[in-house]
Amino acid sequence: MGWEYELTEKDYQRAIANGIERERARERFYNLGWDKERTVTEPINKKIDRTHWIKVAAENGITRSAFNTRLQRGWSEEKAATTPKQTFAVAQEIRHAAMQKYPVEYLEKASDNGVSDQTFRRRVREGWGYEKAATTPTDIKKRRKELIHK
Repeated sequence: MGWEYELTEKDYQRAIANGIERERARERFYNLGWDKERTVTEPINKKIDRTHWIKVAAENGITRSAFNTRLQRGWSEEKAATTPKQTFAVAQEIRHAAMQKYPVEYLEKASDNGVSDQTFRRRVREGWGYEKAATTPTDIKKRRKELIHK
C-alpha cells in the first residue's frame, strides 16, 4: 500500500457513514496530518453535560477549575463535586505524613522514654528494630550498671 495524498469521495462517504462531517474529515487529513483510516473512522469526542455536577460542586464551595482538575486526575464526578477542598495546612500535613519514614507511634514512644528523634533514627539506621530503638534508654552508664548488677 503506497502513500495516499488525498481523500477520495469514497473516503468522504465512509466518514459520513461514521458520523464524521465532510469538513471535519478534511481538517483531520489535510491540516492535522491524520492517516486516512483514522480520519474516516475515529469517532468525534462528544461533550458530556456536567451542569448538574458543576452546580453541586459550587454548592460545596468547589470551583469549576478545581472540579475539572479532579476529573482529569481520575476522580468520579460525584467525588469531585462533593469532596470538600482542603486548606493548605491540612494538605501539607497529609503530604508530610505520607513522606514519614518512621512510624509516628514509635517516634512518640521514643520521646516518652527519653530517646531523642535523632538517636531513634540513628539506631534504626544501624539495624535496631523500632521497638528496641524506642525503648532502650540512652544513659549508657545507667545501662552498664543495670547489666553488671543483674
